[in-house]
Amino acid sequence: MEKIALFPGHTGKDSGAVEKAYGSDKLHSIEAGITLCITHKAASIMELMGIPYAILMGQFDARIGMSEGSVCGVSIHADISSNSKVRGHHCIYYPGSSKGKSLANSIDDSLSIIVDRARKVHSNRTLAILKKTAFPCVLVEVGFLSNQIEEAALLSHHYQHRIAFALVDGIRRWLASA
Repeated sequence: MEKIALFPGHTGKDSGAVEKAYGSDKLHSIEAGITLCITHKAASIMELMGIPYAILMGQFDARIGMSEGSVCGVSIHADISSNSKVRGHHCIYYPGSSKGKSLANSIDDSLSIIVDRARKVHSNRTLAILKKTAFPCVLVEVGFLSNQIEEAALLSHHYQHRIAFALVDGIRRWLASA
């Protein structure tokens, strides 16, 4: 079986979304820390299930080069919004990629069991990770750091494990149907 490429979002020079503590919100979250924890938890689950994987971090072009031979990829991110009430996950695939769309739908179905859906599965042609990979790749926003309740959940190891398990379940179901 070919490996699954796992891309923890913003583990290079850009740490991604940063939610600063203010007012009654005493949390201070950095996207890269959360995505890396979820990615490592997903990798541990995949290892237990016998699913080959590769965690690809660092500079973007190097990560793309290291991902050769992958059957699919998942880029894990956390979102931020100016509206602190927005919450939930959403999955993005490259337009015209039927395999990318089916992978996104499979992951979305699994995540929807444990977390609200912020948006339906949708495509985006500007995201480099989706555009530059030679295999179906999905960018998954696992929640919103700008929502205080969701931010606290995303900082919880238990919740990170649940998200990781749902990601792996979606990948596993997609592999079984491919």
